[in-house]
Amino acid sequence: MKADRNFWGKCITLFILIFLILSVNFYVLYSRVRDNAISGKQKEVMKAAMDFNYLLVESADAIKLISQTIEDMQREEASNKEILAFLEKESTIYGTTINKYFTGFYGYISGEYLDGVGWVPDDDFVPTERPWYIDACEAGGDVAFVSPYVDLQTESVTMSLSKMLPDREDVISMDITLDGMQRLVEEATIKNGWKYGMILDADGMVVAHSEVSELGKNYSSDEDGIGRKFSDKMSKKGTDYAIVKYGGKRYIALSADISNGWRTIAIIGAGDVLGSTGIMLIIFIIALLIIFSILVRFILKMRKQQINEAHLFRQKNSLANIYDVAFLINLKNNTYTEMADISPDIKMIIDEDDDKAQYTLRVILDAITDARYKRAVFDFINLSTLNERMGDKIVISKIFVSNKNEKYGIRFTPVERDENGELVSVIFMAENLVNE
Repeated sequence: MKADRNFWGKCITLFILIFLILSVNFYVLYSRVRDNAISGKQKEVMKAAMDFNYLLVESADAIKLISQTIEDMQREEASNKEILAFLEKESTIYGTTINKYFTGFYGYISGEYLDGVGWVPDDDFVPTERPWYIDACEAGGDVAFVSPYVDLQTESVTMSLSKMLPDREDVISMDITLDGMQRLVEEATIKNGWKYGMILDADGMVVAHSEVSELGKNYSSDEDGIGRKFSDKMSKKGTDYAIVKYGGKRYIALSADISNGWRTIAIIGAGDVLGSTGIMLIIFIIALLIIFSILVRFILKMRKQQINEAHLFRQKNSLANIYDVAFLINLKNNTYTEMADISPDIKMIIDEDDDKAQYTLRVILDAITDARYKRAVFDFINLSTLNERMGDKIVISKIFVSNKNEKYGIRFTPVERDENGELVSVIFMAENLVNE
């Protein structure tokens, strides 16, 4: 009788343990589905940010090119009249053939204001007191992105880009409207099904928004707006997404950096992103109960299986105690299989559902490698050259220093070759050598 009580006591304990394990596994799977849904939307925002960034980079390249040409003209002792003629010519060419949102080149050269589109300032106009001149001087020769402003007549957001010349007194500048960004934001919002799409500058000012009425607002000082809520929460969390309740509804905001402190934010109804995950959670719970009832009927078989799985688990953990990463990589289809539990620090930085081996290796090593060693490490993990570098060796390895100033070792070992002797699969391992 006592033996039976012990047996059933163990069975009940095992049932509870299995129940908890399955519950955790189902929750993890649910979390992955939820995170994947968010990740899919995040990729949309990142792609839009790249398109927006191109417009800024294109304008920055233009001001750099014009500045360099004027520097060359000054070295050849060109007069201000000649420089003005050049600005007028380039303003016409750039505005009509390259960027329709461009409004002209101008600058302060040799103590004189020169305007490429013929604008004549008032008598009280002082170029050196204008933001485009002051910001350029503060930038010390880099391109300055002057804070945008809303043109009340056109309702367009306009900004200046300026650059100080080597003499540290002359400045070249250009104005562009951000109508191009506004158009891209509106298109991205409709295409991707966002509730709102917007671009904020480094100070929190709205420079583009799917709702035109929001242009020019500053979300860093807006007292009670949806933009302020998301902007504040993402800044405090240091994350690129946040979930906020506003107006009785739940929203998800996703953010992606552009450049110069600017960022893209997409606001999406939580139901549009996470709607299917609620149904999946119910399915998980029902399945959990079914599995639990089956386990009650087949306790002996499951006990044996659990023992075997525990044995394999211990073997896997033994490998994990040595290596932070251990992957079996198939070079033919660029996939990988985890041979041991990944270090928690590393697991946080990779997408577990991404089976692209080369991409995953680069993400991991980029995150942990000191900048001085990145080039050599990236060359070492280049799978396209691995067959040639490996040759007939049984292992190749490299030691480097992590961004935490810890010594790391990485190595490749061949597993399978084809009939031509070319590698089919290899084992990749990364080991923290700090305790050696």
